[in-house]
Amino acid sequence: MGRDIVVTTPKSQMATAALEAEQAQNLQLNGDERQYYFRNLGMHGGANLGKGSRVYYVEDGYLRGFGTVESDEDVLYRDWNECDTTGRQFGKGWYVYIPVDSWQWVVPVPYRGFQGWRYAPTEWRDLEVVGNWQDPKPMSEMVGE
Repeated sequence: MGRDIVVTTPKSQMATAALEAEQAQNLQLNGDERQYYFRNLGMHGGANLGKGSRVYYVEDGYLRGFGTVESDEDVLYRDWNECDTTGRQFGKGWYVYIPVDSWQWVVPVPYRGFQGWRYAPTEWRDLEVVGNWQDPKPMSEMVGE
């Protein structure tokens, strides 16, 4: 099993990310082929990821949840990739593909956003899961805000 990482969704991209997730979830629910989220990890991002790795997401100052890499083949170096929702093209680098139906929400944990990616602490594997890909995003109020 590879290492776990954490990434941040920039505030300027949160609406787009929500639209991408909604579109992928609807396709998955409609019985289309299996849907995937992807993340461009840059030129040095994929070497330690593999089957069973978790990709944790931070948005709005909170760790929100994670998706799990299904196979080693879902982490690869590519010359480009295109977002099906926005048509945005991404260049060379490491990409990780995460099955939509692997998503798990956790009780939101305050966490400051950052650029790029980082290795996730192993203790995050003990975070309380409070929903899956078909459930709404838990509110930050769960942590007493």
